[in-house]
Amino acid sequence: MKKSGKEISVKKASQLLNLSERTILNFIKQKKIEAIKVGRDWFIDYASFISFSEKYEFEIANLSENFGNIPKNSEKFVNVSENAETFPKRNNEVKLKNHLPSLRVYELAKNIIPLETINLKNPNPIDERIQSLIFSTLESIGSGFYAYSWDEKKFYYGKARSHAGGAMALMVVHESILNKWKKTNFELEEVLIPALGALIKTVEKKSLKEKSEGREQRGKNERT
Repeated sequence: MKKSGKEISVKKASQLLNLSERTILNFIKQKKIEAIKVGRDWFIDYASFISFSEKYEFEIANLSENFGNIPKNSEKFVNVSENAETFPKRNNEVKLKNHLPSLRVYELAKNIIPLETINLKNPNPIDERIQSLIFSTLESIGSGFYAYSWDEKKFYYGKARSHAGGAMALMVVHESILNKWKKTNFELEEVLIPALGALIKTVEKKSLKEKSEGREQRGKNERT
């Protein structure tokens, strides 16, 4: 994509969507927003910005004042009243769907958690620790999903796998405890941990590829 003059900066996009610049860069990295890099700065394509806003149900105040005419199919996302604020408030103007459930590993982990992990009868300290590790597994998967770099994602997914393994280890310390958690233990070992392992390998490959491409680009820049 060549710079056409109809672009906005990452900073401007973050203000209009009421998101952090890091989050905007992450969307660019995931190719959800088209952008071009000039030097160290990214510039977001106008049409792509509008399309992204529509797809993920963002409402942007005074967009026409900032960028001129807006495509007809985008009018419902714009607030152009005289007293409208330039930037929307998250609590009532910005709507963003939660895309974490689109991650298969997260759905697997969530479905593995039985009701007893939420409300165990007469829990002992080991049961409570198992609960904590299972929810930490979910937390780490979410952290990995929303992490910016592939290395960060690998770290958090690895952490999730460790938490799941720790929970399994505690489940087998005593037969009475294992009986409570037998089904969960089986699903962690046979479903979630292998899925996390595959995800970590995928992320690791992408991380290595990104680093390799970065080295190649730096080499080209040095030669030119």
